[in-house]
Amino acid sequence: MRGRCVDEPKPKRKIARTVRAAIIGVLACVILLTVGGYIASEIEAWHLVQELAQDEPGLDLLPKPLVDRRVAQLEGPRIERYGISFQVPWKESAKERHFRSLEILAFAGGGSVMILDPAQLGPFATTGYESAAASFQTSRADARWWWTPGKNRRTFLLLMEKSNLVHPKDTVLYRVEGNGYRGFQSGDPEQEPFTVTLHLFDEHDRHYEIILATSKGAAHPAITQPEINAIVASMRPAKP
Repeated sequence: MRGRCVDEPKPKRKIARTVRAAIIGVLACVILLTVGGYIASEIEAWHLVQELAQDEPGLDLLPKPLVDRRVAQLEGPRIERYGISFQVPWKESAKERHFRSLEILAFAGGGSVMILDPAQLGPFATTGYESAAASFQTSRADARWWWTPGKNRRTFLLLMEKSNLVHPKDTVLYRVEGNGYRGFQSGDPEQEPFTVTLHLFDEHDRHYEIILATSKGAAHPAITQPEINAIVASMRPAKP
């Protein structure tokens, strides 16, 4: 009888073991759910990055220094809109079109310039150069399913912002600066569709978006890289 009493676990000890096993089981489930949820969210973000970049190859472009740094002599008029002033290369008469958030000047020779109202540029109008640079310097290569928490989700959000700044057909992305302005040039004027977008920031971190284009169907571009360099160099605040 004594041996039987010694071999039998006491009721309190049974309860303690049961409670401890239950706690361990709950903690294990919480850990598995947390880790599993994190891994699933990171893999999902990685997958979204791959899909986005596949649909828009321009998102893999990274800023590089200008190859052609020549500066042309501009002979066109000076344009002042939305607090910024710059000169253009076209001397022909221009047809102006005014919209709520942008203005377009289409010149008779085939060149055109579109100036967007900085107040309508969304978050980049207030967050400035560093925020834009973070987006431009992000590509699909920055996403890895094993990255630290939130890395892939941040990459996806930056690429979403970049998709609003880079044209899907762009083949190059340059860093540009001149006369107190710095920023990025998306697109090559010598390659179809002969369209270039300038994202420039002044010393107060105001963002200006200017699109330089050639009329649709033209066989040759209406603007050259040296002329674009000259436009950037001619930038200055508009007269009050």
